[in-house]
Amino acid sequence: MAKPWRWLEQELPEWVKDGLVSVSQAGAIRARYAEKESGGTWGTALFSGIGGVIIGLGVILLFAYNWQAVPKFWKMAIILGGLALTHAVGIQLFLRSDRFRGLGEAIGLMGTMFFGAGIWLVAQIYNIDEHFPNAFLIWSAGALLMAWALPSVLQAVLAAILIAVWCGAESIAFDTSMTAGPLLVTAGLLPLAYTRRSRLLLLTIILSFGVSLVCVLGAARHGSDLIFSALLSVAGLLIAGGALMRQERRFPESAPLLATLGWIFFFIALYILTFPDATRELLRIRRTEIPAGASIWWGATVGLCLAAWLALGIQKFARGRADLPFHALLIPLTVLLTLIYSFAGGGHYHWEAAAPFNLVFLALTVTFMARGCRDGRLAPTVTGSLLLLALMLSRYFDLLENLLARGAVFILVGGLIFAQGILYTRARKRATEAAPS
Repeated sequence: MAKPWRWLEQELPEWVKDGLVSVSQAGAIRARYAEKESGGTWGTALFSGIGGVIIGLGVILLFAYNWQAVPKFWKMAIILGGLALTHAVGIQLFLRSDRFRGLGEAIGLMGTMFFGAGIWLVAQIYNIDEHFPNAFLIWSAGALLMAWALPSVLQAVLAAILIAVWCGAESIAFDTSMTAGPLLVTAGLLPLAYTRRSRLLLLTIILSFGVSLVCVLGAARHGSDLIFSALLSVAGLLIAGGALMRQERRFPESAPLLATLGWIFFFIALYILTFPDATRELLRIRRTEIPAGASIWWGATVGLCLAAWLALGIQKFARGRADLPFHALLIPLTVLLTLIYSFAGGGHYHWEAAAPFNLVFLALTVTFMARGCRDGRLAPTVTGSLLLLALMLSRYFDLLENLLARGAVFILVGGLIFAQGILYTRARKRATEAAPS
């Protein structure tokens, strides 16, 4: 971290304490200059990291070409020597100065790649017949230790990927539910993403957690209903987490990432629930058939989602602190509605279950369009329009058999989008006129 950025990072809390800037303004300042400060460093780390992984794979393949002809002693010497050399050089450069930090991190990542290759090569040298997913677990443990020892975001990214691969290998090859996988991702890596304020690592953690969770629930052979319910809760938790992190001084720039991912996953899940066949298949959780480990993780995701929204509700209505639009409350209500349908009806549903989700989808869609037009923001305006078109096309084939009804719906939706365009243009014009010259 460069000296000017370190100085600014130290001063911002004092500015907030003295009332010079608000918490949100401090977050905006931090995000603005963090991006400028880290652009070159992260560019070096990213491309050097990719290059380091490719070089590591190339060296492994080069040795593999004549590996059978190398004596065991020299095989071990090559493995241990390459591992020690790359890590020694990487750590030296990493600690030397900010200028070489990205390069050192990339070389250290190459060393961890050698560590993973060494696990397989040692097993081959001594004919060790072991449970092969354990290699990914050991490899991820090495990357995790390096991530915290340096600390290194790239090592943490590799660790998150390897944990997901480990859970996938256990689930696909052996039908084993590794309930420790999602816990390793969250407890082992999430604090590092927070302290390093890394959106790249946070994104990788979210995706790795999702894959690990699917593997844990899928290995239980319970079906898609349990997985769908858990992922819907995770989507709601991400949106709530984004709203909570906007008030956080340390890592406020994580809020847009959490909210964007949450809304994407939530709208996909909600759109699926607008189809009667999907509700009949997905809303039928059988409590007596859920294994203990899967039940714990499913309950944890649902419970954390509802707890986060309860905290937001308390902040908004009791303390007036949370900047939470009223339409966002449809998210926890949707999660609760899926639970009610899942445990009450046994999956014998048609439109009586799909209709409420269609109404929720339509309400959120119209709200996005209205907010975009009111504030002159393109992203929610376009998002709302696309979602409305998707809902219209899906219901076009389900409900509207009369050509007159179909034509009327097209005219109505087209007129709504046309009017939205006029309102959006006016909002942009007002914003331009109000902006200081």
